[in-house]
Amino acid sequence: MQESLVQPGPIVSVLRMTPRPGAAEDLAACIKRLDVGGLAVRRADCVGVSVLTPENEDGDVLVVAWWRSEADHRHWQDDPIRAELAPELAVHTAQDPLLAPSSSLYCLSQVAGDGPFQPSAPPVEPCTSDQSGETHD
Repeated sequence: MQESLVQPGPIVSVLRMTPRPGAAEDLAACIKRLDVGGLAVRRADCVGVSVLTPENEDGDVLVVAWWRSEADHRHWQDDPIRAELAPELAVHTAQDPLLAPSSSLYCLSQVAGDGPFQPSAPPVEPCTSDQSGETHD
């Protein structure tokens, strides 16, 4: 089993979805209609989700989610509801959502403005990583 490179602490996942030509807005609408973000919040303790659509129809749709830990993100990745949602999402994507590469994970190292990890949010310990990929306190 591969050891995780992300320690417990706030992380951000970024899922890049390539829509069928001209279908970026339809894909974003499908994500909203299926309440993908709401399901992640309710079922996997996700802090919040944003869906970013391209200014032109040729770009990818990005699903950005904030998690308190990598374990919470993994819980969502393993949730069977994702397989139930995939066929409806696949109508709007250039690739099968379940066969597409998994989300990229990032340590949350700095936040400015009104983000999900501000003082009003429950406290979390930030994670940091050095260039070798190892994480530390």
